[in-house]
This record gives sequence, structure tokens and C-alpha cells, in this order.
Amino acid sequence: MSTNTRFEYLFQKYLDHLCTDSERLELMAMIDDEANEQQLSLLMELAWDNQESTIALSQQRARELFAQVINNNNRTVNEDAAPRNRSWFKWAAAAVAALGIAISAVYFSADKTHTAPALLAKTTTEHQLIKLPDGSTVVLNKSSYLTYPAGFTGKTREVNLVGEGYFDIRHDAAHPFIVHTGKLFTTVLGTAFNIKAYSQEKNITVTVTRGKVSVSNSQQVLGVITPNQQIAFDKNAQNMVQLNVNSEKVVEWQSKDLFLTDVTMLQAAQTLEQRFNVKITFANDAVKNCRFTGTFLHGEKFTDILQVICDFNNATSKAVDAEHYIINGAGCP
Repeated sequence: MSTNTRFEYLFQKYLDHLCTDSERLELMAMIDDEANEQQLSLLMELAWDNQESTIALSQQRARELFAQVINNNNRTVNEDAAPRNRSWFKWAAAAVAALGIAISAVYFSADKTHTAPALLAKTTTEHQLIKLPDGSTVVLNKSSYLTYPAGFTGKTREVNLVGEGYFDIRHDAAHPFIVHTGKLFTTVLGTAFNIKAYSQEKNITVTVTRGKVSVSNSQQVLGVITPNQQIAFDKNAQNMVQLNVNSEKVVEWQSKDLFLTDVTMLQAAQTLEQRFNVKITFANDAVKNCRFTGTFLHGEKFTDILQVICDFNNATSKAVDAEHYIINGAGCP
């Protein structure tokens, strides 16, 4: 079995209560990766065997944590079913693949030294649109994590990212927006930019499509970039290069997806008409005011999208011809 030294390093830092928020988020992503399952199991058993371990759980605490994991997957566990010896860690580790992020949440909530981020957005195989408390938006790419507070209340607006995200930030000169990615932080007032910071990749890249962005580490400002410029930071060598790029190409991974966020059926129909060059009418005006949220990836067929939207709103659609569709239904309360 090959070992991931970064995973082992972060795991030990977590046990020692020394992880930063961004490192804890990175560790969460690694725990959720099935490729690390065997190594996680070994690390957990070693921690159990180590009498000086900072997580020397009692049998009762082990049962409580295991119950939390099971409950997160809509299952129950009783005292007789709970593990009673050191194999608990092996059992829990085996649950990582099946329960995914739920077990990660248990580990992090058990650490009383840090306050867990209020909200976590996680993607697996699809993109996801996140609306932040200040009205800014983030499109998360596949296999990405974003933590952010339920509300921005301090002098800054701060989030943590592992993976890739496209940020469109609402301007607020009095409250800079900061994205933490490992040891780097990207600061803006109001702009649009892309950050790619997967834990397994060598570089962290920041690309600007609108406005101006400052990229820093704990020692210095590494660079200030504007549209069609990119900073690539080498995590191993701890150095960076600044490049001129075609930002549209960099962010095209998300530009063609369809995000319908808290829209009415009428607004959705208008969006679909523009995108697919069709005409959509309503047999009952009451259906127009039904509201919903949905995400559709680039390449999905118009008829499939329309069917999902109608099913969600208890409506039906009928094709008059290849370019004209009629939506009908009882409407929404």
C-alpha cells in the first residue's frame, strides 16, 4: 500500500489540535477519498494503540460517536451492537467509504479546540451554485469543498476552499472578501475570479475575469492581477509565476451550465427560450408563479430539462411542434 505523507501529516496535526481551518478542510477531503481508506484505517488503529493519543476515547464515547455516524446515514445503533474494543476504529474506518462526509463531520465536531465552520458545501460529480450571505455567488467544480459562515458579521468576508470554484463577489469596499486555500489567501473587494486548489495537485492557480485580485501568503503579497492574468503558486517549491492567459478558457468548465436559483416557472421558461431557441407558453397562468431551484449541466437535452422542471412543480408539458411547448398544471399554493 502506498502512503500519502500529506494525509499522515494532516491527520497527526488534527490529533494534536494544530490544524488551521483550511488544513482541516483539506483533511476532510482526504478522508472522503476512497483511495485513502486503507491508510486511514491504519492511522486510526495506531492512534488507538498509542496510550498517549490525544483521542483516547472511552468505550462510551466511542459508542456515542459511532451512533452519530450511523444516525447521519439514517440508521440506528444500540449498545450491544457498538464495538467494545480497539477494532472500533477499524470498523469506523470501513464506514468512511459508505458514509462519505458524514463520518468526517463527526471527527471535526469532536474536536473542541476549534469551532467548525457553520456551513459546508461539497460536490462530487456535478457542479453546484452556492449563494453566499452577502449575495455573492460561487460555482463549485467537481470534488470540491467550500466552508462559509451563515452570515458575514466581521470586518471581512472569509471562506475556505479545497478544489475549484468560480467566484462572483458583490462589491463592498468596507468588507474585503478573502478566500483561504491552504497557505494562500486571495483578497478582493468585488470582482470575478477562478481558484483551482485541489489537495492532490502541485499548484494553486488564481485567474481573474473581472476586477482586481491580490494573492498573498503569511509573509507577503505575491502579486496583484487583473483580467486575463493568472498566478500559479507551487506548493512544494513555495514560489509563484504570473502569467497572461485567456480567462474565458480557464473558466469555461462552468460557463455553460444552467443554474436556476429561486426562480419562477415563467423566469425559467424565458431562460430556456433564450438558450434553446424555443417558444414556451402556459395553459394556466397560475403555474407561472411556482418557484424552484435547479442545476442542469451543459449537454443536457432541452426536453429532459423541461420534464424535470415540470415534475418538480406538479406540471406537465406538451409539444405543439419541435419549437413550441405548452406547460399546464394546477399551480402552486
